[in-house]
Amino acid sequence: MSQVHAQTNPCGVPTGLTSTNITSSSATVSWLTAGNAATYNVRYRVAGSVAWSTTSTSNPSANLTSLLSLTTYEWQVQRGCPGPNGGITLSAFSGSANFTTLGLNTGCPVPTGLYTNNITHTSAKLHWAATGATSYKIRYRATGSTTWTIKTSVNLHKDLTGLNPGTGYEWQVRSKCINSATGNITWSAWSPTSVFQTLSTTTCNAPTNLTNTSTTNAIVLTWSATGAISYNIRYRPSNTLGWTTTTSATNTKQLSGLPGSTTFEWQVQSVCGSNGVIVVSAWSAIASFSTSSPIVVSPNPARDNLSVSVEKQSSGQVQLTIRDLSGAIMVSQTVTGAAGENKFDIPVSDLKNGMYYLELSDLDGKQTVKFYVAH
Repeated sequence: MSQVHAQTNPCGVPTGLTSTNITSSSATVSWLTAGNAATYNVRYRVAGSVAWSTTSTSNPSANLTSLLSLTTYEWQVQRGCPGPNGGITLSAFSGSANFTTLGLNTGCPVPTGLYTNNITHTSAKLHWAATGATSYKIRYRATGSTTWTIKTSVNLHKDLTGLNPGTGYEWQVRSKCINSATGNITWSAWSPTSVFQTLSTTTCNAPTNLTNTSTTNAIVLTWSATGAISYNIRYRPSNTLGWTTTTSATNTKQLSGLPGSTTFEWQVQSVCGSNGVIVVSAWSAIASFSTSSPIVVSPNPARDNLSVSVEKQSSGQVQLTIRDLSGAIMVSQTVTGAAGENKFDIPVSDLKNGMYYLELSDLDGKQTVKFYVAH
């Protein structure tokens, strides 16, 4: 007969305790193996009670049956290692893990439509679709962890805070249902797992050394490269509020179609990325540039007719458009221009007093100049 020895030589305590396949009356418990084991002893009890129930298995998992519904159970596992002379050496019991059995009513719907937004370095917002439940239970953990953090919500969302930067998380949600006739509480199974990752604390430096150069029909903006994967650029006429935003994959950007004779202010922002995590820098200091106007309009202010002089690089049709400050088209006409100096007349007698933009479009590009009407 083999002798069972007390633990006088090392026999590792099982780790990685998990609970799956939970129903109203059963659950599968499992753990990580660590070397050879002859047997495992599993003990479990209603959380808070004294007496343990025990079962043994030669596998790193066990199916517990005949459990009470809607009840939290505590369980532990002990490893039996091959000992001397064919005996068994027992480890200590592991720390406790818990699971809660489901309610008897399997008609409580499992939540679907899980997604995550508002992700920052340390927080995120979880969402799911309505199931008609009275409330919801949410559990989440860092990817690879065996310990869940439990939250509850009566809404279809939950804000998580205190998360670790640059860390992957997985989460699930279940419905709580109450039978209106009996008052009985039932829980759905846990939903499929959804995942997200918090933003990294990767350093992302704001660009410096903002400069600009002028071409015939455009402004070229340049700044010092920061190693970013791309850049956000924003610009606006000085002393105005609304920004126009664009992007660039390099540390330069050409802007065209800007109003002539106007001073602009602009900024650049670095967009950095690592392992799928995107971080943006602060905006750079403000720099400025001014546009010239290859279009000459007279008189300015105009009364009945606006005379437009422009130097064209090639012959072809020219679209002349007058817009008010909201961008609405007030006058539009198409004329034919020749290479070299051109002069066109546009009637403005029907326009109200105020400021307008003249937009000239042709094969050479688009040019804009502001003018005034005063009758």
